Amino acid sequence: GRCWLIARQGNAQGRALYSGVLELGSTIEVRARRIWARFGAIGYVDLTLNGRPLHVGRTGTVDVVVTAAGVRG
Repeated sequence: GRCWLIARQGNAQGRALYSGVLELGSTIEVRARRIWARFGAIGYVDLTLNGRPLHVGRTGTVDVVVTAAGVRG
């Protein structure tokens, strides 16, 4: 399915890294030490961090923070 995504550096007020709709099969890459992201339908997204899969364990609209240590949110 489709999922809209807003990704920012650091926090919700940080510099925009990506804003748009992820289509089925699309891939994007964002880089920063700390990424704040809001996913509109996170259940449709496969996340990886440094080549390792990340599991958020939630569905629907979700805010997460991603760092080298992993994801929380």
